[in-house]
Amino acid sequence: MSYVLEQSRTDAERALLKERIVEHASKAFAQRGIRQVKMDELAATMSISKRTLYELFGDKESLLMEVLIHTHHEKLQMLEEVRQNSDNVMEIIVAFYQYSIRQLEKTSLKFFEDLERYPRVREMIESSKQHNAKNVSEFFQTGIEQGIFVKDLKPEILECLFGEQMERVFRSDLVKQFTISQIFENTMLVMLRGISTAKGLEIIDKYLKERVS
Repeated sequence: MSYVLEQSRTDAERALLKERIVEHASKAFAQRGIRQVKMDELAATMSISKRTLYELFGDKESLLMEVLIHTHHEKLQMLEEVRQNSDNVMEIIVAFYQYSIRQLEKTSLKFFEDLERYPRVREMIESSKQHNAKNVSEFFQTGIEQGIFVKDLKPEILECLFGEQMERVFRSDLVKQFTISQIFENTMLVMLRGISTAKGLEIIDKYLKERVS
């Protein structure tokens, strides 16, 4: 089926087409890296004109930003669904942990390396980090109050440590020896176990036991 952007196309049809393009681009970027995927190729594989693609997104970086926003909203939706059915923050963390591993298993290192080449994307990511910092700190504070994390810890410091540690590891030589998902999994486990109480460790160990069985 050919999708042609026409003046008569409704807003709903345009929105649906944009969503389909974002989903298609998201998979292509993740698998092969951003720079390897050309706009001409995206248009051709979706049976739309390059003009239509540029009318909808402006340029490749704008499309990439839409991809990242879409991915972020999917993650937030998943976390909200888990939150509504969870008893403590560790259950939410485990769900995030599982979700992240699944996503990283489908994402090449090239994708993360290419992100650095897009200034508006870098600015958006940095802005998002700053916006989420307070929420993450409050999340850790809730975990402390629930007896999941050690009570003398400072949530603001934890928020910085977790973010900085992941970025530093991804830039290390480990990426030449192991997959991104393996690095993430081990880094998260070490950090979580280090700040957890006996109650928190019990939840982590239950998850690991269920995963092996």
